Amino acid sequence: MKVAAIFSSLLGLALATAIPTTNDLERRDPSDKSGNSQFVLQCEGVTIPDQGGAEGAGEGGTGYFYSNVAFNAQGTKIEPVACTDQDGTCSNCLFSGGGLSSDTNVTACWNPPAGKAGCGISFSYNGYDYDSQNKEPYCGHENGFAAFSFDLSAVAVTFTADQFRGIYRGKQYHEPDFAEVLKRARDHGCERVMLTTMSLDGAKQNLELVRKFPDMCKMTLGVHPYHAGEIYEAQGSRGHPNAYLETIRKIGEGLIAEIPSPLAAFGEIGLDYVYLDRADKETQQRAFKDQLEMATEFQLPLFLHVRESTDDFISIIKPYLPKLPRGGLVHSFAGSKAEMLQLVELGLDISVNGVSFRSDEQIEMTKHIPLSKLQLETDAPWCEVMEKDPKIEPFLATARPLPPNRKHNKFILGQMVKTRNESCTIERVGLVVAGLKGVTREEVAEAAWNNSSRMFW
Repeated sequence: MKVAAIFSSLLGLALATAIPTTNDLERRDPSDKSGNSQFVLQCEGVTIPDQGGAEGAGEGGTGYFYSNVAFNAQGTKIEPVACTDQDGTCSNCLFSGGGLSSDTNVTACWNPPAGKAGCGISFSYNGYDYDSQNKEPYCGHENGFAAFSFDLSAVAVTFTADQFRGIYRGKQYHEPDFAEVLKRARDHGCERVMLTTMSLDGAKQNLELVRKFPDMCKMTLGVHPYHAGEIYEAQGSRGHPNAYLETIRKIGEGLIAEIPSPLAAFGEIGLDYVYLDRADKETQQRAFKDQLEMATEFQLPLFLHVRESTDDFISIIKPYLPKLPRGGLVHSFAGSKAEMLQLVELGLDISVNGVSFRSDEQIEMTKHIPLSKLQLETDAPWCEVMEKDPKIEPFLATARPLPPNRKHNKFILGQMVKTRNESCTIERVGLVVAGLKGVTREEVAEAAWNNSSRMFW
């Protein structure tokens, strides 16, 4: 298991706006990382650039830095624009405004180079290493709050969605920014992303991205029930192979042969009886069966979709499961507890996201997903966690602040887009699941990571 400062919360502590004193913090051995806490620092002798010039040329010239809260020389609290963890040993925060004369990056790290004195934490401001300049700050550590300590996988992201290309209601508003989306995901503890393929064209787009980010991304291959009709639009005469499915087969055979393979699962396949205007029941069922036949050739785990169609879904898939020993994942599940238990009885895993917490029935379902069958996802750019929903709001009290966001028509590269879900929010999914199930966040994170690793990686 990879244990790292993933899900590492950079939550603001309840700090007074007056300049804190060194007595506020408990000194401790820097090698001691016990407990479930993200370190918090207070450092004296560090210059925060007040108005009037860099390096504290303004009034006072001495500032303080907690891992995500700063105080300038006048004692004014300054909130960071963004904070990131680096390899689980460093915290980097960008401060802007708040009376500062310039944007300021502050980095604090455990285990500085040998020979460094102080409390074992090196400290730098805008790249200027105070430790090496014999301006060692006084640093302390406070075991102040819990943080997730396991890596996570986002097992469903639709990279091919218009929103990640800057398109909203058919109009282009901003440039594609998925590289920034992946960066934010990693900064917030999501180490792996599985791209959902919904059609043949989508497979080609996903493959291009996986080639670009092979260390973080894998993809699925299959045809979503929404696109089931595409398979049969150019159907040839009976007895001849379907050209659409044959193209899927050739792509799959090529990707499976690669070492390591970028292909994680076969799907997204299944049934959706909510949007029958996109493909009727008969077409969806035919596409589901034809693709299950192909899945038995590939011997990949399945990536599955079931909405308002559980009975038909089970009757179709059940005969195939003995020939598919790697099982599968029913993703973005928002059905009832009874339906979920039927799917689990078949040996399938269940993944949840924000849409799985909307109703009392869905909350009851989520409570009863066995940890051994649980996976987490965002299904970005959709299915966001509704943070103000009173049913789940208490569980999000310790969620790490997200980066700034803007409306799509006021886009700034590097910031989130309002109402567009991203993988960096997966911590919130885990927090809600932990709260509903009455278990620790670590149990949820570890179970989800292990289950996705077993199935897809």
